[in-house]
Formats: sequence, structure tokens, C-alpha cells
Amino acid sequence: MGFGGCSGGRGVVGGRGFTLVEVLAGLVLVAIVLPVAVRALQVGMGAGDMARQRLEAVSLAQSKVDEIVALRDWDRGEVSGAFDEPFERYAYAVELADFDDEVRTLTVVVTWERRGQAQALRLATLVDTSIEE
Repeated sequence: MGFGGCSGGRGVVGGRGFTLVEVLAGLVLVAIVLPVAVRALQVGMGAGDMARQRLEAVSLAQSKVDEIVALRDWDRGEVSGAFDEPFERYAYAVELADFDDEVRTLTVVVTWERRGQAQALRLATLVDTSIEE
């Protein structure tokens, strides 16, 4: 019987260390998995940022449509501008088109820049222009 109940002379009593092959295999695994995980994190963060910007653009477009409808301000023709802080990176343009004799199409186009590329979102609704105040 060997020293301390350990047979075969495997080394340290009561424990076992890692071999060089096991350490190298672990390092190779980490070298393969880590870049993939980092890239997945970057893609996820980019998608989240894009979703946030689109959600802000939809909200801004809806608020501009609500404002125009509430003020019955659709007879000013095409109007454009920029939103106030903290949304100054977004701009808008209002387009009006006849749908029929009493109904017009009101479209708000919100634009912004993301990573050097122009982005746009269009929100359209119909307004009855025959209704008197």
C-alpha cells in the first residue's frame, strides 16, 4: 500500500493538479468561445440601440401627428423642422395629399442618422378636413 492510501505514485496526496494538456485545451476553448461571445454581445447592444431609436422615432412621429390633428394645422402645406431637446438628432417633415374630396392623407416622416447612414420612419393617417370646429 502506498503513502496515504494513494496507489501508483500519482503525485500529491489528497489532490490532483491539471496537466499541461488540460490547461492548453482550456485556453484553446476560451480562445474560441470568448470572441464569439463578445461579438454576440456587440450585436445585441447594436440591435437594442436601433430598437430604441426606432421607438423614439415612432413616438415623436405620433406626437407630431397628434399635434397637427389637435390644432387642425394641416392646411399649412409641407412643414419640416427638428424636434426639441433631448431629441434634437431627429428631424421631421409633414406631407399632405388628397385622398378624396373631404379626406386627406397626413404623413409625418421622421429622419435621423445612425452610424453615418440616414434612417427614416413614416407614419401616415387620414384626416377628415370637412369637419368644422
